[in-house]
Amino acid sequence: MGLNGTQFQVSNVIVKDIIRSDASSPTGMLVAGTDVNVANCYITNTTGAHASDIVKGFIVGSEHGSYANIVVDDTDNTNTAAAAHGVEVAAGVADNTLVGVGVYNGSGKGIIVIATAANNALNECVAKDNGADSGIDNTNGDNFSDGGTNTFLG
Repeated sequence: MGLNGTQFQVSNVIVKDIIRSDASSPTGMLVAGTDVNVANCYITNTTGAHASDIVKGFIVGSEHGSYANIVVDDTDNTNTAAAAHGVEVAAGVADNTLVGVGVYNGSGKGIIVIATAANNALNECVAKDNGADSGIDNTNGDNFSDGGTNTFLG
């Protein structure tokens, strides 16, 4: 599911069973644009099987966006386990706020902030049992990985 625009709102959406076995890059939900408000979304079972795929459960691709109560569960790459991102704050995006985001049971990264993403705030977000990290432990950097600039965690 891809959404792109200016000043729009999305709420109460369920996306499930996005399963691909070809060379495409499966994504549960992509939100791009400016001044967006996304709330109360559940994305589950986004799966890809191609060696070069990065499977993505939810992509924050907006500027000045507000994201609340997003749950992403079971984002997997069955060919290359590490090539999966539960929630990705995309390269080049800025000034987004994520509150109450939960990412669980993925084969790769739980929450990843890509390089050149800037000034994004993540408040009360939880990533658990992603990649090689179990529980809320992040010893392998699989539950949370920050490559952005001025990322705020609260």
